[in-house]
Amino acid sequence: MLLSCLLIFAAPPPGDGSPPSPSTETPQEGLETAPKASTVLDFNETQPEGKDPESDPPEDEEISFGDDGDDDFGTSENEENPTISVNPTQIKLTASTQFSLDLVHEPPTRGPAEQYAELYSAFRAEIIHKLNAAQTYRIKVKNRILVSREHPSIEGAEIHGKILPELDQLRLDATLWPDLTALVGLQRVNWGFVDGQSPASIFEPPDLRFGFGGDPADSTLPVSAVVLRYQPEGWRQKLEFAWNPLFRPPELLLFGSDWAMQSPNQPPGGPLGDLSWAVDPSVAHKWQTNLTYFQLPELKVQDHSLALRASGRIKGIEWGTFGFYGFDLFPVLDLDEDLAWLLASMSLFGRAPLADLIAQRPEIIPQLEAITAKISDAQREGSLGDLIKATPHRLFQIGAQFRDVIGPFVFAVESTWTPGFNPCEAESVSDCRDHFGGGRSLFDLRMAPVRRPTLYSALQLEWQRNEANQIILMVTDFMVADVPETPLAFLDSAFLDATGQLNRPFDKNNAHLLTVTGVWRSRHLDDRLEILGSIVSHPMQGDYLAFGKAIWRLDDGRLQFSLGADILGGEAGSMFGQFNHNDRLSFGIKALQ
Repeated sequence: MLLSCLLIFAAPPPGDGSPPSPSTETPQEGLETAPKASTVLDFNETQPEGKDPESDPPEDEEISFGDDGDDDFGTSENEENPTISVNPTQIKLTASTQFSLDLVHEPPTRGPAEQYAELYSAFRAEIIHKLNAAQTYRIKVKNRILVSREHPSIEGAEIHGKILPELDQLRLDATLWPDLTALVGLQRVNWGFVDGQSPASIFEPPDLRFGFGGDPADSTLPVSAVVLRYQPEGWRQKLEFAWNPLFRPPELLLFGSDWAMQSPNQPPGGPLGDLSWAVDPSVAHKWQTNLTYFQLPELKVQDHSLALRASGRIKGIEWGTFGFYGFDLFPVLDLDEDLAWLLASMSLFGRAPLADLIAQRPEIIPQLEAITAKISDAQREGSLGDLIKATPHRLFQIGAQFRDVIGPFVFAVESTWTPGFNPCEAESVSDCRDHFGGGRSLFDLRMAPVRRPTLYSALQLEWQRNEANQIILMVTDFMVADVPETPLAFLDSAFLDATGQLNRPFDKNNAHLLTVTGVWRSRHLDDRLEILGSIVSHPMQGDYLAFGKAIWRLDDGRLQFSLGADILGGEAGSMFGQFNHNDRLSFGIKALQ
């Protein structure tokens, strides 16, 4: 389930928030390590270029590649002798609301009803306090509210609500020595050059609870980390070290949302089968907790995550190379033997009702009775106990990245390699948790873990004729090397024939998830009106996500209105196709203070 979501979000959804013009902006090499403004769809649209009163002054004459950090409210953190602003404490408030209405609705055939209408609101507060020239405190808090309404034609239709108050940043920026800076606390650590979920996003776990098209700032979770940055005066190169002592797992939903892995209109087949028949609504929240529970690493030195990165500019070309040693966000699943058998059987025959499966194979009845008894016991206890465990495991990754400007074009390339040397041969999955060098964890159709080397690459081409017109093309490839002949869940399902035989389209030895993203945006009427469109597709799987949006800005962008629609399509078992009932029309309002 987690792997499916991670692979979905590895492909950048279409978005709002464009990089600045390569010909007009200057780089910002400040203390902030947060992701740059993304081209993914943003409910909380950015201000028009050139009109942000809170941006840093330019550092030098170099052209910018669009690296945006937190606003520093008029103070430069790169000057030799930084000064304190007249008001050392600055506060930024943002409130946004989006109302969405389903364009497609069908009465549920099983499980809970669809969310016919949704109201998503987010309130954010950012406080920056510059204690002195060498120390700055940053705090970000947010509170998200999601209200959904089932279709009024459904008897007993209900309204559901959820409130999520969260601390998004609690960080101290300190200059330890003239050339050494430390960032300590809850923060974002993203070294990517490309937009969306970059191959270089090695620290931040994804937040998969709100589907596609959300605010890029909400698509990942902050981590507790210490980042040291060493850059001697006058150097174009710098060295960064990141240490994360506390593993944080991704967030996802199994029930209760149209974007959940067990949503009302997903097909009963697929690698995980259909668990809705087994979930008692009275304990569904406990199942949610247990099914997504991670066997967290202990707080030992050897259980920390570390990364080292060197980066800089040579003759106008921006480069970076990094290494990571820590825990993978793809977990290893340790399933009860009977439960694994049931999921595998429902994967192979899941498009038919369970009764049909029994009719075809009556010899499975004893095993089915055994797992049914275990599930019943788990339901009464409100816990899955030993039925299922998700355990992170160690890996090593190396990566390289480049970015350059040639005329009106910006080229960016990134690639991350996860080697698969020294595979774990232990019979118990848990015994392989601390095993190093086994590659990333994927699963076959029987949900058995398959650890293999992976190469995750991204190529982004951006064309910007002027500040008002921009086109972005991005191609990513998640390749799993040296895979077994057994089909891999989520990657090979589109290439199985009626008999279950695997027929990969062009690469028999390696599995691929190829993603193509196109983004177009234009601005009119003195930047008051912005129009953007985007499409994301997995060509080999044959699915797509199309998006269109119009944004109207007032008061220099501090008040914004938006109208948009997103359409999803593809085969029922594909990544976007499984959510093809989530087509929606949206209206949003955002206010900045």
